[in-house]
Amino acid sequence: MKVQELLVRFAAGERNFQNAYLSRAKLCSANLVGISLRGANVSYADLSKVDLSNANLTGANLFESNCSEAYLNNVDLRSADLRGANFSGAELSRANFYGANLRGADFTGADLSEANLLGADLFGANLKGANLRESYLLGANLFGADLRHTDISDAITYGANFAETVFIGF
Repeated sequence: MKVQELLVRFAAGERNFQNAYLSRAKLCSANLVGISLRGANVSYADLSKVDLSNANLTGANLFESNCSEAYLNNVDLRSADLRGANFSGAELSRANFYGANLRGADFTGADLSEANLLGADLFGANLKGANLRESYLLGANLFGADLRHTDISDAITYGANFAETVFIGF
């Protein structure tokens, strides 16, 4: 699917773009609030500053995508492939990452307050300066993650793997 086609159909009121192929798409600063990209391939895409609040990206492939400074509040990313994605400075409050693959993802300075990271794989992820207040990290794998200057106040961390995780300057 071409970006222009998606934007035109979205503007006309269509919201379901399940399994769309948008690899390497440039959607910078687009307003896609409430869109469904369930199972879509959005790998290597430029989603910087996009508004995907309340979107459904369950099972989507966002491998190596640039989501820096994006608005992803209340987004559903269950079981999504987010390996190596850049979420630096992104708003991800109340996002659902249940079972998502976030290996090597960059969340520098991102807001993940109240996010559901239950069973998420954050192996080697960069969470430096991120806000994880009141997030759910039950059973999450944070092996080797960078949590320097990260706020994990009131986060639920039972069963999370923090082996070789860097914790400096909470």
